[in-house]
Amino acid sequence: MKKIVLKILLVIGVLTMNIEAVPTETNSSDLTWFEFEESPMLYRFAIVPQQPILIGFKGKNGEKGETLLIKQRDEPKLYKKIVLNVDRVLQKHKIKMLKMERPKESFSKESILNPSTHLRFAYSDNSRWSAMYDKDKIPSEIKDFVKELKFFAKEVMSHTTDKSMSGEEALASLKEDSVIKIKVLNSNEILLNNHSCSFTELNKALDEAKEQNVVVLYSRESPLKEPSKQVGQTVDSVIEAIMKRGLKLRMVE
Repeated sequence: MKKIVLKILLVIGVLTMNIEAVPTETNSSDLTWFEFEESPMLYRFAIVPQQPILIGFKGKNGEKGETLLIKQRDEPKLYKKIVLNVDRVLQKHKIKMLKMERPKESFSKESILNPSTHLRFAYSDNSRWSAMYDKDKIPSEIKDFVKELKFFAKEVMSHTTDKSMSGEEALASLKEDSVIKIKVLNSNEILLNNHSCSFTELNKALDEAKEQNVVVLYSRESPLKEPSKQVGQTVDSVIEAIMKRGLKLRMVE
């Protein structure tokens, strides 16, 4: 279980965020990055660009741990609601006004192996904040923030029980998220990750895939049959759109 959780953390974002900001009280910009973690691998809440929102915790006293992944493309309203509420909790407890303790050690590969609490976040105005606290040196303001954050996370998880999963399932989902699936139907409809899309929407998804080095899994309904002229033209256009972006393409049935 520890190996699975560690892999999830590595995939979802023990990522580099340059912290050189001076604490400010402004709240006129959007929250673009948020990570909270109780180490080693006990609890994690992460909102990282180009990744699903992750809320996960290790089970205690024989209880099974849970992981929740919220993908923006699948749940845009819920994703936005979570971001806004996390920002609300940060603003309420005035975390940006607190002194940044050991910011360079926050989320480092060494520090997350020890009993400690890590917090970092960033806004669209380029303001950033980061801190790390040893287990027995957490200030009361951070404790109050963590208490409310976990309460909110619990509420989210209680209302999204169909999306909760084990560590193994979460890891598989993250791996699955590194590909996009495109299928052309006999009706000439294009499916993007099993959802109908326009060619404009497809091009936008392919542009994003190029930036993220995503693999494209392409298929066509009834591949052993000759497609109609219209479907054939759509197939040619889809393949051309994929190839001109230099994306990795895999043909699947």
